[in-house]
Amino acid sequence: MAPQVEDHSSSPGRLTLEPRNVIQAYASVDPEVGSEFGPIAGFNCTGGSVEARRVSRGRYEVRWGGIELDPTQASTGAYAMPAQRSLTPIAGTSETNDLLITLIDRSGAQVDESFSVSYVAVA
Repeated sequence: MAPQVEDHSSSPGRLTLEPRNVIQAYASVDPEVGSEFGPIAGFNCTGGSVEARRVSRGRYEVRWGGIELDPTQASTGAYAMPAQRSLTPIAGTSETNDLLITLIDRSGAQVDESFSVSYVAVA
């Protein structure tokens, strides 16, 4: 759902607002999340559910009810904590169109850590 933007370019002294990226969804995932989808802390612009599950060591799926992920129209970022572990989150989509996050440490091993992820779509 794109925000409505008023065009005041013809009005003297008024700024013209351009469409911006809009956070559609956000999730905070704990490594203790179960192997079945369950509710987690987060935000969903549709008012739908925010759920996650642990697939395997260092691999998680995140689902936002009512949002169909489109990797070509969005930017996804994941941030693992603690940052000093130098974890690299890799985001992609699963076969069920859920967000698939893999956390990798410096040695290349998949690790379980808390992380947050946001889904940003072009408005």
